[in-house]
Amino acid sequence: MAKSLSSSRASSGMGSPSDLVEYTYKTLDSITGGFRPRNHMGSTQGGDLFRGKILQDMETREVVVKIWETPSDLRKYLRFSGPSPDLRQSRLKAEIKILTDSVLCGHPNMVKLNGYCFENGYYFGVVYDLEPLDTVHKLVLQDDFRWLAQIKVALEFACLVECLHGEELLLRNTDVAHLIVDQAFSPRLVDFSQLVGGIFGGIPSGERELGCPGYVDRTSYRIRYLDRQDGCFCIWYRTSGANRQKKSV
Repeated sequence: MAKSLSSSRASSGMGSPSDLVEYTYKTLDSITGGFRPRNHMGSTQGGDLFRGKILQDMETREVVVKIWETPSDLRKYLRFSGPSPDLRQSRLKAEIKILTDSVLCGHPNMVKLNGYCFENGYYFGVVYDLEPLDTVHKLVLQDDFRWLAQIKVALEFACLVECLHGEELLLRNTDVAHLIVDQAFSPRLVDFSQLVGGIFGGIPSGERELGCPGYVDRTSYRIRYLDRQDGCFCIWYRTSGANRQKKSV
């Protein structure tokens, strides 16, 4: 199956980096301790994030594993039951494409891709080289996520959005659940499922997904038109809402 995925990458103009590790689903299971609930970091628009550990060069390193499954709260994102195998494969190929792009992969706030899983046409996943603190979604509810750290996350995320715009790419699903903060309070974007423009082209004609609640302008979505204003949605709309929720608890 790995050969089939490589062929797909080649035919679509993707690179095929020799340093990416090809993982089996069983290995992903082992890395995450059997996808234990305590290692579950949260859900992205079409998948789930897990803390994991790998042994490399005689050292144990922390990583983040993302698998394309149907998260428990998927209904708030999708109009249908869940991503099909074809959609999951498409997302995996798109993610490899963006994370091996010669320009974007060098940005400090783009997550570093360690490897991927493509097995039996059904199991899909990726492994990120990242020592995570937590998602912004969870951190904003914690008292130790101080103001200066929040400012740092917001500024660095804004720099990443600017870089994406420089490549004519629009991020249509900004969400605090899609940003993982490392030990130095530096954010990494980990969901690319609704990235359009540039090397990806326009919105697919058959797409039935909306962006995250409170983000997408439904009028512009219906007429299938988006501009940079949509991609400039301020992350603080979401973090301020979470902070209000924290104060009301």
